[in-house]
Amino acid sequence: MDATEFRHIVLPLYEPMYRIAFSVIGNSDDAQDAVQDAVAKLWANRQRLTAVKSHEAFCITAARNAAIDILNTRSRREAPATIDELNRASSSCETEDMTAAVEAKEALERIDKLMDQLDPLHREILLLRSHADLPIAEIAEMKGITHENARAILSRARKRLKELYNRIK
Repeated sequence: MDATEFRHIVLPLYEPMYRIAFSVIGNSDDAQDAVQDAVAKLWANRQRLTAVKSHEAFCITAARNAAIDILNTRSRREAPATIDELNRASSSCETEDMTAAVEAKEALERIDKLMDQLDPLHREILLLRSHADLPIAEIAEMKGITHENARAILSRARKRLKELYNRIK
């Protein structure tokens, strides 16, 4: 695969790759880094792209994996905040803002933990639909399932996530 063909295949997929990376990481700069890493790896292995059925699915998966790698690297680097650091942060913020931020962070952490309880296929289809904003037809093609099956799995994933969330309330 030459550079022109690579550009025609991969560059139009930059935006969906960014969206899935951002949904995994939650930080724009890191998501852009993840996409750049994914594109670099795709370029290094561009000969494999000729054998791939769905370039979009392959590229989005590469971006998601690069985002996960960045998260794993970050979690190993960062130490948990000390009580002194939390006290300094709280003194510089208003109490209401701090409370709202903590509550929002806790809610997101709960949802992330609940997402981990979902079946891997359900979780991935839910993420592809909600965060990457992919149409059901593309998700079905990526996963090698029928359109109806993808819709049913998405529905069950949403229902299960709602049930899990309501249990912890």
